[in-house]
Amino acid sequence: MIKACALQLRFENKEKYIEDINKYLRDIKADIVVLPPLAGLLFSSSAEYLAFHLELSKGKDFVLVPGSFIEDGYHKAVIMQRGKILHTQCQTHLSGQDERDGLKRGDELEICPTAVGNVGILVGNDCFHPQCGRILGLQGADIVVGLYAVEGGYNRWLQLSGIWQQVQQNQFFAVECAANGRIRDKIYAGRSIIHNPIWGGSSGILGEMGEDEEGVLAAVLDFDKRNEIKSVYPLYKYLNRKLYKKEWGY
Repeated sequence: MIKACALQLRFENKEKYIEDINKYLRDIKADIVVLPPLAGLLFSSSAEYLAFHLELSKGKDFVLVPGSFIEDGYHKAVIMQRGKILHTQCQTHLSGQDERDGLKRGDELEICPTAVGNVGILVGNDCFHPQCGRILGLQGADIVVGLYAVEGGYNRWLQLSGIWQQVQQNQFFAVECAANGRIRDKIYAGRSIIHNPIWGGSSGILGEMGEDEEGVLAAVLDFDKRNEIKSVYPLYKYLNRKLYKKEWGY
């Protein structure tokens, strides 16, 4: 079993962010930790943001996904462990606002083998595109990190139309961490949620936080139950794998 954690914070400035990171992660016991998206915008540069989290990860055993940041026109996220970056993922589908902000579109979605299994990342608007989760699932994703960053007031049904559905359609776990608060005059709201493929007695949600909360959301990912669901209902057996292979290479 894997213990997964998502850290939900209310953004104000870099100083508060660093204080919160030190407060909540000082003694945390986990196998994978996900931090809020867009926190990189609180720092003077992506290099400063990454350097801070690389130093943080040096003394920790957990796999760390330190939120997201903007670099070279791309909305990016990374996976790191023990002071090294293992994987970089760019957002591949842009919203209308992303286009107006001048962001560029990434063109690859890849999983990363880690100590907790194969991990993939869905950055920002990718959370709402089912083909993104399917591509990661076809590659053998065990855990998908969803970095949920939506402007405006909280919309429960909008959020559930994203990662929750992707989990049920692909039978991986997901750790969804949401942006909350103000960054560069934009307001964000969302709930951090840890999702599982539905099994007996479960709604597909292992735990969640209210959008007005701060702190650590934790849940245990039971891979035995997940594998049992996959054996009872081998979803991918019913897909046209030859067509996926032809179109996407997976």
